[in-house]
Amino acid sequence: MVALTRQAVVLDGLELSYLEAGAADGPLVLCLHGFPDSPHTFRHLAADLVGAGFRVVLPWLRGYPPSQVVDGPYQVAALARDAVVLAEALQPDRPARLVGHDWGALATYGAGVLRPDRWERLVTLSVPPTRAFRPFLRRDAAQQRASWYQFLFQLDTLSEAVVEQDDFAFLERLWRDWSPGWEPDRVSLDAARSSIRTGFPAALLFYRDTWQPARQDPRLAADQQRIVDGPLTVPTLVLHGLRDGCILPGAFAGAEAYFAAEHRIQPVDGVGHFLHLEDPSRINPLILDFLGEP
Repeated sequence: MVALTRQAVVLDGLELSYLEAGAADGPLVLCLHGFPDSPHTFRHLAADLVGAGFRVVLPWLRGYPPSQVVDGPYQVAALARDAVVLAEALQPDRPARLVGHDWGALATYGAGVLRPDRWERLVTLSVPPTRAFRPFLRRDAAQQRASWYQFLFQLDTLSEAVVEQDDFAFLERLWRDWSPGWEPDRVSLDAARSSIRTGFPAALLFYRDTWQPARQDPRLAADQQRIVDGPLTVPTLVLHGLRDGCILPGAFAGAEAYFAAEHRIQPVDGVGHFLHLEDPSRINPLILDFLGEP
């Protein structure tokens, strides 16, 4: 396994911590985690990326310590901007590559729409663009049942009590539900639990900022709408597991309309929501092949 060193940078008044590996002058790949997760989810992919000659940076998202916990905003436009300014700070002279899982996938779509010039290629895991997901959620009863936790998280006191109980055992239950039949990766799960516990309830605010417009920063309204509407003009690979218990495969139907450049939406059988942890020997080569030569 590749050695990861921890760094931190302050950008636009926000302190972001990250794990880094690879030569400092290597082409940059940013990998953005989701919920309930941490950068450690990408340690297998990082090893393969470094072996291929890339510099890999794995940030903790805002609200996930050791990155800064802020009052807000936690909407996708804010996450997308964080990705853009981090790439600009770390590799100002050329576009970077960007990989995102779950919330990191939404941030990846957003960063690609807002600043297509900053990215050579994008890879997203497990989550389609909002433009495809929301209509599917409205009409599909099975997806509504699978998304029950998002509705729970809107109830401040109740949801926080539920998630905190038994030292955040709720998080492991989600992992098991979302990747059925797979034994959770203890290193990644424990790292996620530690970060979420330390910054709690910041990790739940992503969902409240998404579904409650009054919580959103009006200064980000134009960017937020651009991200939802698209189109995305950066070459993009979308991977999703056919056993995903969080985002059902039907959510990706019609997602092609979001893309205005080279793209591939590829279902993967035998894996669920955490596909890059469940079967890295199968998923990582797909990612490296699409990202291309350093």
